[in-house]
Amino acid sequence: ARFRISKDIDLSGRDWVPIGTRENPFTGHLESTGAVVSNLTIRGDRDGQGLVGVMEHGMLASVTLASVDVEGRDRVGGLVGDGDYTYIENCGVSGSVRGRDRVGGLAGYLDWNFCEFNLYRGEVTGREEVGGLIGRWARESRKWSGCEGGMASANVQSIWVSAFIRGVGAISRVRGAKCVGGLIGYVAANGYNILNSF
Repeated sequence: ARFRISKDIDLSGRDWVPIGTRENPFTGHLESTGAVVSNLTIRGDRDGQGLVGVMEHGMLASVTLASVDVEGRDRVGGLVGDGDYTYIENCGVSGSVRGRDRVGGLAGYLDWNFCEFNLYRGEVTGREEVGGLIGRWARESRKWSGCEGGMASANVQSIWVSAFIRGVGAISRVRGAKCVGGLIGYVAANGYNILNSF
């Protein structure tokens, strides 16, 4: 399914319920035509918090979030809390993101991901695996189209071998106790490429 944000949206005074859960992840394509979503607020002590809580095999394009105030437990991000096999491009987030582990301004946890031309500006606070842009970036998932234990085929797997981050940035104050980074808190994979980023 494809969704488009075509007008500015002000979420002031509303508590946002993230799109997608572990049981029912978001699998669609969400893009903006230049519209801005402002004042997204999430409170509580739950996992998988963000505009999109849990996403698998989805895409986010040109989505801009201004003045977010997101709070959760683990896998917390302004845009995405927990993403598997996702593509995120030309997205921007500003504000404050707080959690415990795997906390990032853009995304808390990304697994097998392409991330291009994204920016976070603001504060990020957590305990472990905390990053200005991404809390934990990995290639750990055993899922592909609902199949456990491996990829569906070698041909499908080859698409994701070169997962990368390119042209991204974080202008932020990042605070945590362990595995803390200005861009990424923890990279749990070898062979990932990070290009032209700051």
